[in-house]
Amino acid sequence: MKLKLFLFCSLFIYSFIFSQNSNSKIDSVFDAFEKYEKGMFSVSVSKNGRKQYFRTVGFANLEAEKRADLNTKYRIASISKVFTAILIFKAIEEGKLKQNTKVSTFFPKIRNAKDITISNLLDHTSGMKNISELKNFQTIKAANLSKEQLLDVMFKLPSDFPPGFKYSYSNSGYSVLGFILEKIYGKSYDELLAEKITVPLNMTNTEIGKTIKPENNEAKSYRFFKDWRKADDANLSFFFGSADIVSTTGDLNLFFDAIFSGKLVSDKSLVQMKNLNQGLKYYVFDEYNGYGHTGSMTGFLSFSLYFPSQKLAISITENGIRYDIHDIAEYVIKHFLHKNYDYPDFSVVKLSDEELSRFTGEYESKNDKTKMLNIYLEKNKLYLQSPGEDLSSIYLEPKANNTFRYDIGKMDAVFDEKKGKMTLINSRNVKYEYKRKTKI
Repeated sequence: MKLKLFLFCSLFIYSFIFSQNSNSKIDSVFDAFEKYEKGMFSVSVSKNGRKQYFRTVGFANLEAEKRADLNTKYRIASISKVFTAILIFKAIEEGKLKQNTKVSTFFPKIRNAKDITISNLLDHTSGMKNISELKNFQTIKAANLSKEQLLDVMFKLPSDFPPGFKYSYSNSGYSVLGFILEKIYGKSYDELLAEKITVPLNMTNTEIGKTIKPENNEAKSYRFFKDWRKADDANLSFFFGSADIVSTTGDLNLFFDAIFSGKLVSDKSLVQMKNLNQGLKYYVFDEYNGYGHTGSMTGFLSFSLYFPSQKLAISITENGIRYDIHDIAEYVIKHFLHKNYDYPDFSVVKLSDEELSRFTGEYESKNDKTKMLNIYLEKNKLYLQSPGEDLSSIYLEPKANNTFRYDIGKMDAVFDEKKGKMTLINSRNVKYEYKRKTKI
């Protein structure tokens, strides 16, 4: 008995040490993110439903210098649509709906309701105008709409095209799905979320979000311009059913593992979600097929991804945006799929004020004379700015004597002092030329 206990303890200690050592490289990557303040985010990885890795970078609350932990909740934005899709497929399996059920059955006032099906709403082919693209979007978003008021907005939305004609991403469609769920069950979306998903899966940190409350371990969001600046707190009532859930990276991995292990919907429903783009997006990484969703909202980015062949779940929630979340995810994916990857190079060259001042001035677009950009120097740093917009100032990191990098946009600015020219080069190697009009 003592020998068995000794062997068990030895195996446990070895597994722990091996896990620590095997993750040292990805930890070093995130150490670099931390050192150079490249973002603020949490990462969780699970395999076979078991936690494999957790790491945070930066702060959940910068002002209080409070770091995130396993229970820190983030706004997951459009990953919320996967929850709505799961609830809809559960309703279909319970016989309360069909894929071809018409929206007119519940809300005949919606434009083209007699021709829009549940399937159209799920796969973004309803033709309903995306509420986020309305001209008065900012005004509506600022209002604290009741569900009745939001539904009235849905009734007034125009149609962009006949139902089924093409794909066009729409938050509106998923809000309508949320209203349909409440109508067929006679319960609130909050109740359905808890009853059918979060309570059975013990997802204790997942719920409908409201105003951000740091005292409840909810992350605040930030954007990097000249420095870290707090982002606005978006009104989530506007995103009912489409982007209003808050969660943790650990809870999200629990959720996606449950989807693919048959704990939430049938195999038939899962096939439709995967193959018909009904709630899940398809991602390919080398020989591996993955499914998941992304989210973006006022200083928050989120990404959940599941590789069925590996039973590997990866979730990232970002509340300090300075580096693209897909690039962060690529490091994690490569590490846990045992692919080679390089350490990030965040180093910068040291240039004097005199050297930097060579590039300052007002630059005019070669192709559009109305597009102007200012390049100015402040405290030994070079900034790019759209005229008259202080908050748009972007720090350009010096990577060489005449080449500068803007991380968020994955863009390089290359200067030719003799020709008085600046070329902006994006990640697809598309070039935009600007000619200097005046020297600052």
